Amino acid sequence: MNKEMSSLSYQEKLKIYEEAKKRLQKLPLTPKQYEQRIKFIIEELSI
Repeated sequence: MNKEMSSLSYQEKLKIYEEAKKRLQKLPLTPKQYEQRIKFIIEELSI
């Protein structure tokens, strides 16, 4: 995780997560790919 991510509030991280999730849903991903990317986002945001 970079310094910018660690200084964000929980609400800011949640907003980023929700936006990323919406963008991922528009991509032609398999369920496994979608799950992997969601897990990565959660880990990067530390939520």
